[in-house]
Amino acid sequence: MKLYHPSKQPIHNYHQGNRALPNGKCRNSLGLRRHDRLAGSSCQQVRLSAKGSILIEMTIALVLLGAFSLITLQGSLDLTSPRRWIIYQTMTDGYMSFEQSYSERVSFEVLNGSDVSTGPSPWPVFPASTTTPNVELGTLPGGRIITGSVLRTRVADTNNLPAAGGAGTLITNPTEVESWELQSHLTYTIGTNTYYKSRTVIRSQ
Repeated sequence: MKLYHPSKQPIHNYHQGNRALPNGKCRNSLGLRRHDRLAGSSCQQVRLSAKGSILIEMTIALVLLGAFSLITLQGSLDLTSPRRWIIYQTMTDGYMSFEQSYSERVSFEVLNGSDVSTGPSPWPVFPASTTTPNVELGTLPGGRIITGSVLRTRVADTNNLPAAGGAGTLITNPTEVESWELQSHLTYTIGTNTYYKSRTVIRSQ
């Protein structure tokens, strides 16, 4: 006699194109198991999440690198600014030393403009003056030339005779001493700031 056993009978359970399998898993009409599709979707989400994490990490790294570069640049500028100031001061002081030396040794013939071979006086009588632009003061590392503008003028002593620009007389100045105040004014620019330096030399004869 053959007994009926439910587990040995074929099971037909169709639902929206899905077919039941003996192990209880479901296969759709395309032959894919439902848990395979779910696993594939999960793997795709993991890959997208990993790509997003890498992008965020790269962005954070670039921001940190940019911030570090700016801090380093600012530190370099803070270190070079005092050096540049010292270099400028050394150059301008050196040029003004030349101006002072020249005004101390220039002859009165040249100073008064009476020497035809040298032309007009390099220090005109105030309020007149002479300005020399683009005077080379020196060269910075890298070949950059530093320039400035030099203004020269001379002021007569009040005890000079009228012919020498003063108001003296033979009584107040019987020896007819002629004295002049030679002024040299240097103007130069550092960045957006303008600076001035002056040298004054008293000449008498």
